[in-house]
Amino acid sequence: MKMNPFNRKLPKIDNPPQVAALKIADIHLSHAPPVARSAEPDWYAAMARPFRQLRSLQEKYNVPVICAGDIFDRWNSPAELINFAMKELPDGTYAVPGQHDLPHHEYGAIKKSAYWTLIEAKKIVNLIPGRPVEVGEGGKALRLHGFPWGFPVEPLKDPHDMVLEVAVVHSYIWSEMSKSGYPGAPEEMKLKSYTKKVKGYHVAVFGDNHLPFLTSVDGHKTKVLNCGGLMRRISNEKERPCYVGLLWSDGTVTREELDCSEDKWIGEKDAPIIQDGEGMKEFLEELSSLGDAAINFADAVHHRLEAGCVNRDVYKILLEAMEKK
Repeated sequence: MKMNPFNRKLPKIDNPPQVAALKIADIHLSHAPPVARSAEPDWYAAMARPFRQLRSLQEKYNVPVICAGDIFDRWNSPAELINFAMKELPDGTYAVPGQHDLPHHEYGAIKKSAYWTLIEAKKIVNLIPGRPVEVGEGGKALRLHGFPWGFPVEPLKDPHDMVLEVAVVHSYIWSEMSKSGYPGAPEEMKLKSYTKKVKGYHVAVFGDNHLPFLTSVDGHKTKVLNCGGLMRRISNEKERPCYVGLLWSDGTVTREELDCSEDKWIGEKDAPIIQDGEGMKEFLEELSSLGDAAINFADAVHHRLEAGCVNRDVYKILLEAMEKK
């Protein structure tokens, strides 16, 4: 039997620990491939590959799936992509929305989103802030606490002894030890700043940061899993492994690495050449020289806005500008 790493009460387990849930985040479904993956002959087929592996794990363990946000890359995804999500997302998925799932990152506008369509179709169960949901039974019993984008994580004051308490959070978190922060990542989003916020939970599952890591806080009482992206989308993720988190009934967390060997990436020889349009070739070459800098800059802007660096009106204008193609 696995040793319990936490110095706290956990549900009594008479049998060896079982997998109680699978954990993912940051799927970022998109109708068109990101530039770095545009070598894929069929982008929808490429997106289906990690889902096939996820469903295989779910069938193996017969457990729910927990998604910590950003199912879609854009809140106003087309019908074809929504239909794909309905087909490929496993039944029994519990989720919170990330900022990409929400119109202009506003939770109050959630009913306008593709994410809401999945709720209405009963494809996912939305974890509403302040309304914990109990899932499973016996040694697999969980209580899920949702913290969507824009909702601060709050400590659990009254944990239940007979269930595993799980915080499902879409908020940027980074760790120096795992080298998971972008340049200039705010100190207030550092792992240690969440120690008191996740107090009382057995496990805290995070989405938003695409660099995965697994650690613990509060004297190892709370396990923290930052899931990372379910699939690789930009060139600096080419060597990054993709995982599905496994939550066990004794409170431990492990990770199952997905097979990404079929992923296709664009190379220099694949770069598009524009025949018409004066200056377009030079423009594309200049963009290529930037690499991922532009993407990292956009991420940094998003997180600086989240930190409250500008007033609300400016925040909305900047978001609208950044969301336009």
